[in-house]
Amino acid sequence: ALAKAHPRKSVHRLRSASALLDAGLGARAQREASIATKLEPKSALAWKTYGWTLQHDAVGRRFGEGFDRAGALDAYRRARQLDPLNTDIMADLAVLLEHDASGVRYSGKANLGEAIAEYQARRKFLNEDDARSDDYANNLYYALLYAHRYAELREMLRKQPASVAQRALLMTAIGAESGGPAAIEFARAAVSSEADRRTALASAG
Repeated sequence: ALAKAHPRKSVHRLRSASALLDAGLGARAQREASIATKLEPKSALAWKTYGWTLQHDAVGRRFGEGFDRAGALDAYRRARQLDPLNTDIMADLAVLLEHDASGVRYSGKANLGEAIAEYQARRKFLNEDDARSDDYANNLYYALLYAHRYAELREMLRKQPASVAQRALLMTAIGAESGGPAAIEFARAAVSSEADRRTALASAG
């Protein structure tokens, strides 16, 4: 009703698109979001929402069979150009880049190098509090791991608080570079708690 009452405003189309997507009507959500980009082609929010709907298939499953990866990438890149400091757009784009056209994450056909660049750029715009509670903090580490950029991963992890999960990632990088015995030796030296060491080694394995 709001969209009909205000036909030249994109915001109501975007809200409609979000509601349709939540209801599992992916194709209709994409049409609504597409209309919003035509109503306000310079709206980063419109392009971001359109990109979000295109990450979903016709029945609203994210990265489901037949989702439009190329279209979603184009929409997010337009949003990125319009609002280059928006960390939510950067995060969504990076996660999309981690998936290939079949929806498989970290595959050889994904754009891990570009995803890493997005995560690294995003970190520069987070203040200290946001960085500490960032839901995407580990995404960069896993992208580096699956891209086989072990030296960068090790260097970055050594600057972070030593949680069990991050030690497991560090062990994985060491194991990938130097073999399992080197990772086990590192675990013995770096993790004093036997329970935490066992958990980290199991995760690394």
